Amino acid sequence: MMTYDDNGKFDEVRTILDAYKAFNMKATFFFIGEKMLLSTKAVHAIVDEGHLLACHGYAHNDFMKLTDDQINRRIEKSFAAVE
Repeated sequence: MMTYDDNGKFDEVRTILDAYKAFNMKATFFFIGEKMLLSTKAVHAIVDEGHLLACHGYAHNDFMKLTDDQINRRIEKSFAAVE
């Protein structure tokens, strides 16, 4: 499993995808929602090449310091970013 959430620049993702392709392997890529929106080319490459795309929140927030409403809104933003 791979967590890749703080960069997502296409060239970096392309290098990783090429390494997986060379060994005929698939991975799960976790992005945070805000980076997913900034890295659409990388996100499309991940999905188009058969890897699993996952999201682990919209941003790096300490949920212990947020209200239930704030948490719910961040989760909704995450789903919207994936769509």
